[in-house]
Amino acid sequence: MRILHRNLDGNAAGIIRVQAEQADDMYHLFNLIVAEDTVQASTVRNVTRESKTGSVEKSRMRMKLKIRVERVEFDAEQCSLRLTGKNVEEHEHVKMGQYHTLTLELDHPFTIEKACWDAVYVIHRASAARMRKTWLSYSDQGGVFIITPF
Repeated sequence: MRILHRNLDGNAAGIIRVQAEQADDMYHLFNLIVAEDTVQASTVRNVTRESKTGSVEKSRMRMKLKIRVERVEFDAEQCSLRLTGKNVEEHEHVKMGQYHTLTLELDHPFTIEKACWDAVYVIHRASAARMRKTWLSYSDQGGVFIITPF
């Protein structure tokens, strides 16, 4: 996982902009993002426009939305996260408070904002970075997992 930007204040609140690079990163993010976090990402949404003459035009538009997370789902087959929540910033095509589901995928950056990045999150993120530099092997002697550097 690549951290593109980090802005944490003294009270441990703040934002982190990340980009998942491997399948394992998505699983770590699944454990990191919880309800009440705010996530901003690029998404596609169906937009209906009505002209002055009354004709209706429907189209799919790419936009950047910021939602307050209510539910997190991990899709192992597609290696993605689905975050459901309410829009918290006014947008030209999406009203505040409307529900939306963001799909977070590999190699697409997004921003996570937490009221408190406590020590558990910092340790979890650090251990995820260390695990990338280690190899997990299984020993037949005693059935023990051994973590060794590669």
